[in-house]
Amino acid sequence: MTVDSPARRIVRRVGALCSADARIRAALTYGSVPQGRDDEYADAEFWIFVDDPAFDAEAWIGEVASATYTVRNEFDAVVAFFPGLLRGEFHFRPGGAVAEVAEWPGRGADIERMVLVDRTGELTRILAALP
Repeated sequence: MTVDSPARRIVRRVGALCSADARIRAALTYGSVPQGRDDEYADAEFWIFVDDPAFDAEAWIGEVASATYTVRNEFDAVVAFFPGLLRGEFHFRPGGAVAEVAEWPGRGADIERMVLVDRTGELTRILAALP
């Protein structure tokens, strides 16, 4: 594991942006970074729950870092390619959709390492109930 991998730096940046943006009800990261298994080739992955129907996901991602390009994948996630071919995957969902996380088969890391912001406590409660 790289102590300060490119993916870990993106996770910190996304966490700061989410905390500063009142439109974001809750956000989490998943994958190798919260698991502590990231290295210089790791991706950064997120679920972000937004309370603004006019939210411009691609413009918001531009605040994270300068993306070479972005695409929508088959899961309707916005995938951004940042300098160094760092891949960021952003699942933007309506704020009221936090409960969807309860349908996940499990949690891949400690809650404290996954949750970036949780203004209502709902995300943390749901994650705590997952195996």
